Amino acid sequence: MLPLDFLVEMLEKLAPVVHFEDSKGEDRNIAQFELDNAAQTDLDQYLCFMSVIMADHEKFATVARQSAAFQLQQHLNSKDPATLEEQQKHWKTIAADVRDMIKNNVLIALPTISPFCSNVATEIVASIAVMEVPLKDNWPDLLPTLSYYIRHLKNEEKECAMETLEFVCKHLVGFPSSELFNLRWSWFDLQKAEILAEYFTEIMMGEGRVIVQAICEAAESAEIDIRVTSLALLTRVASSCYQHLKDYIDVIAPITIKAISSEDKDIHRNGLEFWKAVSRVENPRDPDGRLKTGTERSQATCSYVKISLKKLVPVLFAELVRGEGFIRAEELSGNPSVSDSDSYNDEAQPMDYGSFFKTESRLHNENSSGMTENEQNQNTPNANVNRNFQNKEKETSQNKQFPDWWTPPKEVIIYFSEQCENYPEAIDRYVLPLVQREIRHVDWKHRHAAIWSCLVFLKQMDSRHAEKTLPPTFSSIRGCVRDTSSSRIRSTALWAISWMVEKCPLLLFTSMTSQDLEQLVSDLVTSLNDDEGRVSPSSCTALTSVVKAAFAIAQQKVEESKRPPTFLLSPYYDMMANQLVKAANRRLTAAFDAVGLLLLNAPDDCYWIVLETIDELLLLLRKVIELPDAHHVGCRCHEAVQKLLCGVLRRVLRILKLGETTSNQLCHKFMTYLLSLLNKFPNGLARAEALMSLSTVALLLGWELKHHLDFLVPYLTSAINKTVKKDPVLSLVVDLIGTLFLALDSEAIPFVNKLIGPLLVLTDGNQNLPIEVKIHCVAVFGQIATAVGRPGFQMYMAAVLRRLQHCVELAILEARTESDHE
Repeated sequence: MLPLDFLVEMLEKLAPVVHFEDSKGEDRNIAQFELDNAAQTDLDQYLCFMSVIMADHEKFATVARQSAAFQLQQHLNSKDPATLEEQQKHWKTIAADVRDMIKNNVLIALPTISPFCSNVATEIVASIAVMEVPLKDNWPDLLPTLSYYIRHLKNEEKECAMETLEFVCKHLVGFPSSELFNLRWSWFDLQKAEILAEYFTEIMMGEGRVIVQAICEAAESAEIDIRVTSLALLTRVASSCYQHLKDYIDVIAPITIKAISSEDKDIHRNGLEFWKAVSRVENPRDPDGRLKTGTERSQATCSYVKISLKKLVPVLFAELVRGEGFIRAEELSGNPSVSDSDSYNDEAQPMDYGSFFKTESRLHNENSSGMTENEQNQNTPNANVNRNFQNKEKETSQNKQFPDWWTPPKEVIIYFSEQCENYPEAIDRYVLPLVQREIRHVDWKHRHAAIWSCLVFLKQMDSRHAEKTLPPTFSSIRGCVRDTSSSRIRSTALWAISWMVEKCPLLLFTSMTSQDLEQLVSDLVTSLNDDEGRVSPSSCTALTSVVKAAFAIAQQKVEESKRPPTFLLSPYYDMMANQLVKAANRRLTAAFDAVGLLLLNAPDDCYWIVLETIDELLLLLRKVIELPDAHHVGCRCHEAVQKLLCGVLRRVLRILKLGETTSNQLCHKFMTYLLSLLNKFPNGLARAEALMSLSTVALLLGWELKHHLDFLVPYLTSAINKTVKKDPVLSLVVDLIGTLFLALDSEAIPFVNKLIGPLLVLTDGNQNLPIEVKIHCVAVFGQIATAVGRPGFQMYMAAVLRRLQHCVELAILEARTESDHE
């Protein structure tokens, strides 16, 4: 055999890239001749030398290693079937120690070989595996080494190992499954399981019992990695080989259900994923999450989930008890993350599970106006959190050993809910008995999990079922509002009350005495002042739902267009309105929407309270507008309050009885404050809401709007000139001009020239004016013409017609441009 250094020199000359100066390739031909002679002289040693060169990336150049890889591929994995057969026969004649050296070297080379020939290295390992693995235990280091590479190397370096594994699987599928399992499948982690899953269907058609038995045994291994991998494989079996599960479900079910309760988060997740996979086959859903029906449903052979619900429900409940804290390192270390803390919900919004996983906020307390300038400068423009309150709450939670940083596992809640929807009978058979027992448990987490279980099935329960089933549970939930062990219980109980009464308003009748109702209202109002931040917003939501439910019950007894004369909550209406206004004064965001909905759902006998409450909100609006420090950037929260108040007042003013002195006075007062707000904060957060409110109040005042024209008209002319053309608010300003003429009719004639002039300038061939604004302007021209009549509009007719013609031409041009692009 020639010396190793000489072989390296020949390999370098045989590099894949031909040098330009070696146009005839003479050096390459000589090098190939010498290498072929060496291989013919002693093939075994030649292969050994090639593997040594290929493996040592520090001693040998890349071009030499690449050429060595190609030489190995040529002598171990020929593309010609007859030659390949001869090569495989020769491999078995090579001495065991030489084979071991070659195998060891190619595994060492695998992650370090350049991308140029990585596929060559992959094929070399795979071709040797095909020859070695059938010989029992002849390459025990193969899978452990590949597993190590995939786990610990960088993405670029592990690709060769992944590709090698795939090649091995493809070459070995033809072997009997019993031999295949000599590969110790338990070595495969989740990424490798993805590769193996491609071959599950074919394998399961053969000796499937051997495979499932091996996976199940591995799923109960003491080694965490092996258990995780095996559970991942079982999940793939459930997805791709569901039809084969019937023979193994009795063994698989206990293993996977037990996995859900594991302390290890990966085992827990994979156990849950198995049942999710089974559920997806048995109860397919569309992309929006709705259950498919009829012919869309799969032809599942059995309902394995339904059979297992008796054991699944208690395990899912136990996960609600345990929560996510067991997998969150920041909690275990005593450093709870603020972003993962309280599940505030300070907005009155459609109820959904996601609401419980949102971060909530509080607006600054009004006393923030007393901050020093340095303190104000530390606040961001969007600052809306009372930091003192937040720090106090964090300290409170830490003193309780973090009970209020505990969070229910969202994925368990969603899966639990889906099963209640898939199998409604499970609610009465398994869930409700568990809830009624656990809601009295001494451990607050059990009580909290019981309330969560109610939320889970409430989403799937129809009203008739709720009316029959909920009264006993409703009583227990009401009691949890006063639970002092954890604010989470109080907050979630308030949400459960909200869901229950919205699902079944008659609960306020069927399950409650007058004393119970009084106690419920007292608890809800008391919760508005709860020291823990999450409870107050939840109380607003519950209070709103109770009011809407009582109003809906009373509305059934009168005509749809009329308000009921009274309702269940009339005796408590004044107290509720008063407390909500106080909460709004404290800048509790949810209280603004809550007080608005309270006023909108008022019966006739509470109308005087509605008027008083609107007056209080107007006074609060004036107070916020007049705050001396309201211009500071750090106090933009005052503008946020202005926006909330404008929105609430705009919505509730429509229930005023127009023509009454008090109602008109409130409208005039609101109009005055709105004009003051817009002049003081021309670009404030509340600008758009204030403009929409102006339009609403203008229509309510009618001809009485003329008392405000001395201030309204100058604002409108200034806003038209100063508002940026692409600002969406410009359309609202234009609309407000039209509303003015709509409300005043001929009374607005003296102001035509002042208002139509800026509009004509705005639309005078302005190419940058958005089409939406142009449409609004055209509509306003029509409203002005209708209000002032032909004599008052005659002098503007020609100018308006030119602009109308220009708009039509632009519209035609845009239509042609769009058609050309199509």
